[in-house]
Amino acid sequence: MLALLGAALSLPADDSFSIADVRAAANLPPAKHHKNAPAPSAGKGKGKAEPMLVNYIMELATVRPAPEGGLGSTHLILAFIEPLTETIPGSDDDEWLSMSMLEWRDASEEERDTLRRTLGRDGKPVKIMASIGGSRARHDKAKWPDWDPVEMGNRAAQYVLDLGLDGIDIDLEGWSKWAAGREVMKQKWIIDERGPSFMKKLTLAIREKFDAASPNERLIISHAPQIPDFHKDKTYTSLLSDRKFWDATDFFNLQFYNQFSFPTNEHIFNLDIYPPNVDGVVDTPTCFESIINMTVNQTKSAGGWLTYKDVAAKLLLGFPCIGGSMMIDGYNHQECDAAKAAAVVTTGVKMGYPLAGVFEWSARPPSVMPEMLATWNTEIRAAIEGNPIKHKMKLRADGSEQEQGGESGGGCKAVDATVTTDWCVTTCTPIYCPENLCSAECKPEDPALLRQQAAAKA
Repeated sequence: MLALLGAALSLPADDSFSIADVRAAANLPPAKHHKNAPAPSAGKGKGKAEPMLVNYIMELATVRPAPEGGLGSTHLILAFIEPLTETIPGSDDDEWLSMSMLEWRDASEEERDTLRRTLGRDGKPVKIMASIGGSRARHDKAKWPDWDPVEMGNRAAQYVLDLGLDGIDIDLEGWSKWAAGREVMKQKWIIDERGPSFMKKLTLAIREKFDAASPNERLIISHAPQIPDFHKDKTYTSLLSDRKFWDATDFFNLQFYNQFSFPTNEHIFNLDIYPPNVDGVVDTPTCFESIINMTVNQTKSAGGWLTYKDVAAKLLLGFPCIGGSMMIDGYNHQECDAAKAAAVVTTGVKMGYPLAGVFEWSARPPSVMPEMLATWNTEIRAAIEGNPIKHKMKLRADGSEQEQGGESGGGCKAVDATVTTDWCVTTCTPIYCPENLCSAECKPEDPALLRQQAAAKA
């Protein structure tokens, strides 16, 4: 998962794709997709699945100590198992472990149990998974050897089993890219045809190993496709409509960030950026509805075994918490502004879209700390459930609205009562100070000095 604005579409730096192309695409007339598609339903009432709140974790400092009442997550995904070597590591070789995965490896059983118990919601333990891949392990890089997918899947699964985790997230990117010198509208792609076969064999190998090792409790498999990976000729279009792959995978974290500029919130849910082809079909889906309908239509030749709701129930909306780029209606969702992200979710809920959950990429200190993630999860959960949290608003000097930060006075104040003053002091910087969490006086003049002062106090 790439967290840099300059890496739109997660392409290598020497690729011809540019942000200008993205902006140009966003100015195209939106086209509503598939008039005959069944209307989505929010599915309220008894039996409705609990919203999924998924947090990717770069460092465990982001989630501990747990805030009072828990973090509110349903799943934590530790980054990364990174396949960066020339050969697949042996059974006792931890060479692929990095970042929070190394921290988890070194944590005691007591520490691991504490994390599980304290980071969920209402006393329900959180599921903790590993993510294999990431932007540094993209398949189009020459350093990725021609590995056997079954062997790779078995090794990835063994890491999870050895470390006592609850599952794995597969974030293997770069199976295709834009052709050099392409025109945006002509959709010229360089496709790695190995992608669907490799990913299917890898996933099924993991599932087989998981089920053999844990016959009584299903271990989780998720995938993290980028939105362009649903182009009609690309990897995930065929994968989602493959029954064995579908049954083996529990959910999909759709990376809506670092991709396109979306004109409105509605474009996330049922409006495509690109118009349909001459047959009236959208070849390049950029919204939930088009991805779902494309998947459902792919199964019609096999009896139509998937419904709209079936697919929607496994698709999560991805935001960048800190860093990255997710432009919607001129606003860049890149500062973990929970209220703004929740407003996007609320749009979909009001439209009747049955959103299964939300994930954020990525939680890393000191920009993101436990209280901030707790606020994020609370805001998003409330929005998914149709009861968005209302915020008091006040006017800035320029007349625009900002969230009420409480009474003015000495020291930094948190807007949200669950966020401590200490957190605000140690986290907010002139560049990073989300208005839904910190009042204006939380912005220090010298963030480096502030960190030194905080360290001295500790």
